[in-house]
Amino acid sequence: MRLLNLCLFYFKEMMTSKLYLGMLFLFFVTFILRFIFRITDDFGMSDYGNLVGEVFVPIGIAFLLYIVFFYRSFSNELAYNVQNFFSDSYVILIQKIIAQAIVHVTVQVLFITSQIGCLWVFYWRVGVPYTSFYLEAAQFLYIYYITTIFIAFVLGIIIAMMLNKSKISFVVIFIVWLLLGPLNTTIFSSYFREIPAASFQSFFYVTVQNISDVYRSYLGFAFSYGTLWKALAWVFLSIFVIGLCSLKWCRISRQRIYTIGTLMITFVLFLTSVFIMARTNSMAFQFADAEKENQFYQGYKQKQPADLGYLINEYEIKLGSPIEVKISFKEMDTTTPSFQLSNAYVIEKIIDSKGESVEFERDGDLVHIKSSGTNELVFFYQIKEPSIQRDRLLLTGSMGWYPKPYEGPIYQYNEQREKLIPLVPTKDSFKFNVYSEHDVITNINKISNHFYQGEANSLFVMQADVNKYEFNQYTIIYPLDWSENKEQFNKIIELTELVHGDLSKLGLDVKRMPEQFIFQSNTGLGQLYERTLVYPTDSLYPIDSIYTTYLTPPKLVEAFVEDAHVYYEWANIVANILVDQYELGLGGDLYPMSFISLSEEEHAIATKVYSTLFEVDRNTQQELLKKWYQHREILDNNWTLIGQFIEEAMTDAN
Repeated sequence: MRLLNLCLFYFKEMMTSKLYLGMLFLFFVTFILRFIFRITDDFGMSDYGNLVGEVFVPIGIAFLLYIVFFYRSFSNELAYNVQNFFSDSYVILIQKIIAQAIVHVTVQVLFITSQIGCLWVFYWRVGVPYTSFYLEAAQFLYIYYITTIFIAFVLGIIIAMMLNKSKISFVVIFIVWLLLGPLNTTIFSSYFREIPAASFQSFFYVTVQNISDVYRSYLGFAFSYGTLWKALAWVFLSIFVIGLCSLKWCRISRQRIYTIGTLMITFVLFLTSVFIMARTNSMAFQFADAEKENQFYQGYKQKQPADLGYLINEYEIKLGSPIEVKISFKEMDTTTPSFQLSNAYVIEKIIDSKGESVEFERDGDLVHIKSSGTNELVFFYQIKEPSIQRDRLLLTGSMGWYPKPYEGPIYQYNEQREKLIPLVPTKDSFKFNVYSEHDVITNINKISNHFYQGEANSLFVMQADVNKYEFNQYTIIYPLDWSENKEQFNKIIELTELVHGDLSKLGLDVKRMPEQFIFQSNTGLGQLYERTLVYPTDSLYPIDSIYTTYLTPPKLVEAFVEDAHVYYEWANIVANILVDQYELGLGGDLYPMSFISLSEEEHAIATKVYSTLFEVDRNTQQELLKKWYQHREILDNNWTLIGQFIEEAMTDAN
């Protein structure tokens, strides 16, 4: 009864406080204004998933003001010592804290639920179809908002207990807000971006590493099982610290014993939660894990050559944890075969056809089997990738997510472009049998529920909720946060057919048109796997926007032409010619960003090559591009060699 009366008392106090209600009103206005600005945006920006990340700015303000509110409220009560007028003063103190927590969390849950309703109305208004995306957006807001607001309450109580009405209390509050507030990853971004997912240090930020990157196509919002364990760890730590601070008011020995026992249990639960958090955090949305991969390939040195004295008959892949890959061989002419498999994956074991363990050695992205005369090998390993989030998978064929008969690393770091370039050195096709507990999207045929089979030179697997649209003979797969505007896909498919036709006129061995398009909002290469085209838009705007369509030819050149992403200077000029031909440019010159990193001499040569190819007639242009591509391995991306080659080719043409 007393707890209920306290809850009613604190509810009245909060609902009559100008500071508390003012913060709710400020949050509401800030939230709604962002929707209004986006709807009335003249440029038509979409990126509706990441729009939710803007909530962290008002959350950051709320975090500070709620600390101030609860500090002032509780420090006033401690100053009057009302609880000391009763025999069970310590119990009353604890009940007060519990009552305030119950009322505060209840009010905030109701409030954020109303804001989620506004968010859903906005999504409906801009044409985002109703799917699991709506519920996941709600989960994202509930997890981060309630966790943050609860921590603000706890910090206000703790500061009041420790400092009472000290003059330095507001300085302490500001420092605490800087160090632990929702915007600490923005204020101290250089520090927090160095923390990997598996580090215990990730406990010290309660939001996300980048408030502008909270949603990725098919992976969903930036929360994982580790995020939930982090929230639980903060609850246990809050109980522990409040209990520890309250001991000075505990005068009855029995109560002190109970309290200390509870604190010990709570602290153990806190440590356990942090440990599980570090093990279950997702690598997605983590800068440090992506940078670690870049650094690995920048300094990559292979210890020994790969032994590829074998021919693969087929793969049998069972998706799960761990993933199980059985490789059957047509021929095995070595006892020490080598395979390419991502260095980040933890191999649990490798067994032969008899079920006996096989010894192996890791060498970067290579796995060297020490001794095996078997006709099949089975790999068991855990996939650790930024492209895995909760139960979602986005495993592209260029990734080394299954053992491949390749002799080098998966990626090559390009210093000029400052990014990793996937190396796919083989055109051989393999038979794949894929088993999955869930439905997946892949570039091989679905035979039955959870079983897929077919031949491909590389395997693409995606396990996620998607939107689908059928257009003529094509299947369009697009992210859940995209608006349901069919015309945008029709326009891009027509443009794809146009690019495919023009590339074929160059006389190159152009891959055939895909049957399945998978669109993403992310950055990355356009990749074509047999009948499936993976198309990242690299844009915050709709796919048919003028701010996106000029990026279409570069993506399609990478996808349709073998090695185009490796010989990127050739791909750049072909794409720019097509952009100019289709009048897709935004104005200004058509020179690629890579020109910025060229020396003065190289820049002059590259500019001359571009001018030459843009000025000649269409037939000459196509012939020059064809010859350049035929000599791509010799010319590489070296502008000195390219300039000499084009000059000689022009002389021969005249």
